[in-house]
Amino acid sequence: MYGTIRASLDYFGRGGMKLLRSLIIGLFVLSFLGCVPEKEIIVPDELIGLWSTSASRYADRHFEFTKNMLIFKVGDEETGVHKIKELERSGDGNATWYTVTYLSLGEKYKFSFSYYPANDGIITIVNQANVQWARVNN
Repeated sequence: MYGTIRASLDYFGRGGMKLLRSLIIGLFVLSFLGCVPEKEIIVPDELIGLWSTSASRYADRHFEFTKNMLIFKVGDEETGVHKIKELERSGDGNATWYTVTYLSLGEKYKFSFSYYPANDGIITIVNQANVQWARVNN
């Protein structure tokens, strides 16, 4: 087999050797592109913890932020554990607006909310502005 490759390269002359060398270097570089580690998203300390509300409609619902995960719960049961892929943040001093992008079953979803720092933090979810979520003290 080596003789066949060598004969083919001899046919193309020096250009063939350059082509082979470029091809090998290109494959080597491409193999390392897939090895680049994914950027880890770190959740700010102000959000880390378990959050719940006193609103009767969501009394048994909770969500929790860890260092890089968003976990939805019903009662004590985890109904979704999701790795955070992106975290966007903006604010005006009174509140900070967050949009957390996470994956669930291969699909991207967004969880958008406002965080108010008073009283150990209050979160209001964008589509539930009248419901306040407070951190549960452990």
